[in-house]
Amino acid sequence: MAKASVKTKQVKKIWVPLIAPDMFNKQVLGETLVYEPNLVNGRVISVNLAVLTRDMRSQNITVKFKVKEVNGQKAFTDFIGYEMSQSSLRKMIRRKKSKIMQSSVFKTADNVVLRIKTIMISRGDANRSVLTRIRKINDYGLYQITGNMTFEQLSQDVIAHKIQSVVKKQLDKIYPLKIYEFYSIGLERDVKKFEERKAIAAEKEISAEEEAEEAAEKEEQSMQPEAVKNA
Repeated sequence: MAKASVKTKQVKKIWVPLIAPDMFNKQVLGETLVYEPNLVNGRVISVNLAVLTRDMRSQNITVKFKVKEVNGQKAFTDFIGYEMSQSSLRKMIRRKKSKIMQSSVFKTADNVVLRIKTIMISRGDANRSVLTRIRKINDYGLYQITGNMTFEQLSQDVIAHKIQSVVKKQLDKIYPLKIYEFYSIGLERDVKKFEERKAIAAEKEISAEEEAEEAAEKEEQSMQPEAVKNA
């Protein structure tokens, strides 16, 4: 007796649109092909900022989003990061100009912990004490700003370049800056580790200036080509 053939139902993949948050007017960031819409949860997407703002001046910036929920067949995202291209950073650096690269962790009014990395280029060759003062005031200024804004408000003002303009005006009173930019903003993953590092620094009585200079040196070394590092 012949066996009856069993037909298996073939599951088709579907296209799920990825939707930007309100700050980008819920634009479609792209689409992804999956078997089930829920499989998109937690996915991270990177998009060129110029595509979202229609402003070619921001084409050197990449913004990152993470899928927070799937509703129906649409995936809704949150803004989680902002990063400038390495090639743009290198173009900013000029001879006979002082460069400051600073990386600090802050907490917003809604308790989001994030790391902001700043690059500052002076209009002339500033001395060491001036650069130290700029670092301190930049750090304190960002501490005040971030502590009084939600992460969403902060993100919107960074994209609109409002915060950069406000802080640069304050720093220009100390020494004129040609460039003041955030080259990276992202959620801080290891908050506990950061707090431990700060505690150790306090125990050893390491000054804020020394700690800032050490972080800046490490940041600069990480940007150097391998050939320079190994020279």
